[in-house]
Amino acid sequence: MAVAPASLEIAELKSQSKRFSFFGGLSITLGNPKVILFYLGFLPTFLDLQSLTNLDVAVVAFVVSVVLGAVMLLYAFMASRARELFKSERAQNRMNRTAGTVMIGTGAVLLTRA
Repeated sequence: MAVAPASLEIAELKSQSKRFSFFGGLSITLGNPKVILFYLGFLPTFLDLQSLTNLDVAVVAFVVSVVLGAVMLLYAFMASRARELFKSERAQNRMNRTAGTVMIGTGAVLLTRA
């Protein structure tokens, strides 16, 4: 007895300007502590920070921005495609069954170890 999955359609979206969305995403990305700590640990390994010129800093910042932007755009594209893929009732039923099976299996493992 399968229950039809709930609809994924969103009735109303709050409209935001592209500028607001861009700067919101930029602030989240630049404020990510994992990225900050990564670059603090990574860059001194390959760059002599004492001998960097303003041009060198600008080039590094540009390269990092381009790479991060490309990766984030790829994530956004993949999420958009995944949303379309998982819209079908058949795909949602498969996901629900898979998640249910994993939860039952995890419960069984925890029960046998108790």
